[in-house]
Amino acid sequence: MTMNLLRINFWFSLFLTFTLIFPDKLVAQIPAPDFRCVKGDTLLWDLPTVTCGNITGFRIFSSQSFSGPYQLLATVTNPTQTTFRNLNGGGNRLYYYLETIANCGAQTSRRSDTLDNEIPYAHANCNCERH
Repeated sequence: MTMNLLRINFWFSLFLTFTLIFPDKLVAQIPAPDFRCVKGDTLLWDLPTVTCGNITGFRIFSSQSFSGPYQLLATVTNPTQTTFRNLNGGGNRLYYYLETIANCGAQTSRRSDTLDNEIPYAHANCNCERH
C-alpha cells in the first residue's frame, strides 16, 4: 500500500512540476496553413484541418530578411481563401509565413513554413495560377 502511494505521489509531483515549468506547452496550437508556394507576388496555400473550432481567416507576415523582423502584411478574412497577391511587393525579395485565425479560445496558431519569392519558385508541382 505504501509503495502504491509513493508511486502516485511521484507521478502527481512530476505532473505538477511539468505544468508549473511548461504551462505554455499544455495549450494546443491551431495548425498553420500548408504554405505551398510564392510565385512573384502571389502566395498559395492549402487549408489546414482545424478541430477546435472554425477557421475565420489567415494572417500573412512578411520581411525583407529571413531572420526578420516580420510584420503583419495582411489579414485575410475569407476562411476559404487560399491565395493572396501582395500588390506592394515591388519586385523585392520578400520572405513570408502564414498563421491561421480560428475561434479556438486561448489556442494560438503555429507558423507555417517560411517561403520567399526568389526564383526558382517553390515546388515544381505548385501551380499558383490555379486560383
